[in-house]
Amino acid sequence: MKNNRLIMPKSLRRRKFITHSSAAILGGLAAPSILPKYAHAATKTIKIGGAVPLTGPVAYWGISTMQGFVDGAEVINGNGGVMIDGEAHMLEVINYDTKGEVADSRAATLRLVEQDEVKFVYTQAAASTVGMLQVTEPANVLSIAACWGYLDLFGEDYPLHFRAEMSDYEQGYAYIPFMQEHYGKDSLKTAAFIGPNDQDGFDCYVSYQRLLNYYGIKETGFEYFNWEDIDFFPIVSKTIRNNPDFIVTSPSPPGITASIIKA
Repeated sequence: MKNNRLIMPKSLRRRKFITHSSAAILGGLAAPSILPKYAHAATKTIKIGGAVPLTGPVAYWGISTMQGFVDGAEVINGNGGVMIDGEAHMLEVINYDTKGEVADSRAATLRLVEQDEVKFVYTQAAASTVGMLQVTEPANVLSIAACWGYLDLFGEDYPLHFRAEMSDYEQGYAYIPFMQEHYGKDSLKTAAFIGPNDQDGFDCYVSYQRLLNYYGIKETGFEYFNWEDIDFFPIVSKTIRNNPDFIVTSPSPPGITASIIKA
């Protein structure tokens, strides 16, 4: 991240972004689109592409994000689709697995844009966002990340890209006061950070540094893990040695967070 500082977008103009899907996972790589059985050949279709991690350490995020589009498809298409100029359009989503990797995300997005000719692409997890944007911005394709992604990849330099989630820094103004009210300020005077050893983890760490400073919470240390790690005992032992009142594990998916708690 440039100059090790938090970079927020200057402005995000509200635009109407149609989301809806009907998809099924086959073979782990792709989730081919399926239109409702009553949709006939004359029905017009709006294609939406999903470049999401369906396998790998952040698959939980990708699968749950895709499921949201799948569930939405059943509702919207079941109610006649989207009306444009008085004409019904069915929504179709085509999903490909990014494995949570930049190169795989770029390949998946290229396939969506060039082969499937989608004009809207969504993704999940920061590395997948990087690969997606390498394709969507030059191709003038609208994109949205179902997370807040890398902080540098928003704003006027990425006019066609949107985010569905606030950053940890923005959310912190809600949940840190809630934690202080629930547990008491005197019980939350120190904190430690454990996150992934990549730009996503670095961004989150900087976000929490700002939050901790704002609320007068002292940082006791930080540790990074690799996505392929399965033994978290060493870094957890090192972290709790400094007796923090709480530990921040963002942006760790539930499975890794559970492993950290267990350790």
